[in-house]
Amino acid sequence: MKKRITLLTALLLTTTIFLNSCKKDDDTAYQPAGNYGNANLISSQNFVLNDWTVVWNDGSNYIYTSTIAWPAITQDILDHGIIMAYWKSSDQWIALPYSYSANGFSDSRSFVVGLGNVKIELMGFSSTGPNPASYYVGEIVRIVAVSATVAAAHPNTNWSNYNEVQQVLQLSNQ
Repeated sequence: MKKRITLLTALLLTTTIFLNSCKKDDDTAYQPAGNYGNANLISSQNFVLNDWTVVWNDGSNYIYTSTIAWPAITQDILDHGIIMAYWKSSDQWIALPYSYSANGFSDSRSFVVGLGNVKIELMGFSSTGPNPASYYVGEIVRIVAVSATVAAAHPNTNWSNYNEVQQVLQLSNQ
C-alpha cells in the first residue's frame, strides 16, 4: 500500500510539474508586419516574376517555379479565406490555374499557397524545345487574398473572373 501511495504521489508530482512548465505561445511573434489580422481583409498586389527556378527541363518537358513572399497570406486566410492568382497576359488577367495547348506545344500555369508565400508553377511540353526559364523573367501575376468575412459578404462573386473581382472588391488597377 505504501508503494502505491509513493507511486501515485510521484506520478501526481511529475504531472503537475509537466503541466505547469508549459506556457502559451505568444502568437503575436508569428504575425507578419501589417494589418493582416483584420477580419475585413482584402489584399491585392502585383508581383513581377524575376527569379525562376528550373525544376525540370529535359529538352521537351519543363517545370519552372517562382516563389513570392507575401505576409498577407496568414494562417487565417489559408484556413478560411480565398486566395486567387491571376497571370497578366497582354491587357487581361487570366485566373490560375490555366492551361493552353496547340500543335506540339502545351503550357500550364498554376499556383500553390503556403503561410506567407505563393509559388507560381509553369510546366509544359514543346516538340521544338521549351523556352528557357529566363524567357519568363518579367512576367506579372496579381495575388488577391480575401478574408472569410469579405468572401461571405460576396457569395455570388465569380472569383475566376478578375474584372468581376476587381469591381466587387473595388481593387485599384495598380
